[in-house]
Amino acid sequence: MLLWVTLLVLAPVSGQWATTTRPIISLHPPWTTVFQGERVNLTCGGFHYSPQKTRWKCVYQRREILTDTPGDTLEVRESGQYRCQAGRSALSKPVHLYFSSASLILQAPLSVYEGDLVVLRCRAKARVTSYTIYKNREALTSLEGTSDFFIPDATLKDNGAYHCTGVTEDRLISSNEVKIQVQDLFPSPMLRASPFQPLEGRSMTLTCVTQPPPQRSKVQLQFCFFRDSQALGSGWSSSPELQIRAMLPEDSGSYWCEAGTKTHSVLRKSQSFQIRVQIPVSRPVLTLSSAGAPAFEGTIVTLHCEAERGSSRITYQFYREDVLLGSRVTPSGSGTSFSLSLTTEHSGNYSCTADNGLGPQRSEAVSLSVTEPSLTHPFRSLLVPSSFLPQ
Repeated sequence: MLLWVTLLVLAPVSGQWATTTRPIISLHPPWTTVFQGERVNLTCGGFHYSPQKTRWKCVYQRREILTDTPGDTLEVRESGQYRCQAGRSALSKPVHLYFSSASLILQAPLSVYEGDLVVLRCRAKARVTSYTIYKNREALTSLEGTSDFFIPDATLKDNGAYHCTGVTEDRLISSNEVKIQVQDLFPSPMLRASPFQPLEGRSMTLTCVTQPPPQRSKVQLQFCFFRDSQALGSGWSSSPELQIRAMLPEDSGSYWCEAGTKTHSVLRKSQSFQIRVQIPVSRPVLTLSSAGAPAFEGTIVTLHCEAERGSSRITYQFYREDVLLGSRVTPSGSGTSFSLSLTTEHSGNYSCTADNGLGPQRSEAVSLSVTEPSLTHPFRSLLVPSSFLPQ
């Protein structure tokens, strides 16, 4: 079984960033412990091409040996730490091989991932009538008629130190110890939303971002998206994306996603976060009040601006003609007011704007005429919408 991994390493090349590839070594046969005199083929893989030449570095008895091979394979017969490099690639992670002179060895794969079917193989030079497998020095089971121990659907609980014993005609022999470290089949996913603050009526795309390592590139994941504990769309799907075509205010809530294998033997959940559908403000309405009195000089007039719809926090601005009179912010989304002590200079058209960051909306203008008290009839109302004034 080939084990591939690709690591992107960024390095500046001519002022730009380029990528190099970190290969990984695969073994055939797939064991890290074998008997002396046997051979193991190492393959330097993980490229989109077949390298014409591969450089190997072996640390053996504290000596570093460099070897170049045509192609990507090296045949080895000695214990040591092996790494490979092809062209300008980075060095692979080291692989430790052990050629044993013992009477009994326990063989294990190079790496183990969640959900793997793991085979541990006891091998003896002498004839053995039965084997016993141990985990953390406690007997697990006896093997009758076979030398293989199987761990189906490996999980983190299978981590530990394993060895085996064998019974020969005249004695009990014990193997080397191998440590099994089950790796995550894929990292916990991250949920991404585009856009992160969707507008009412617009679409939003959710993406559940994760993937198995290249060593397990054939593993097919399933994805499911949730809002407030409710599965969205058709539930579990092979697509890591979900598009909501028209967001509504009730689509606001806590979102997360889950990724898992087809059998759901391995599941991962993303962190959740709040998504609030942003509602643009409606056109605000401006009303003016002078507490029931005519618009005399010295009268206090209150300007009230309110938009019926719109995500809070809303900023209101008040204008006379195009001159800004003042601003108010309403965290709760309700309207707000602005007061003036009138003079004859306050005559003119008044308007207001409302803006919650999604674009301002301006009200219709309202006309206000301020006169001196001696020239104003006490029951005459001078608050007239500009749309009714002569053009």
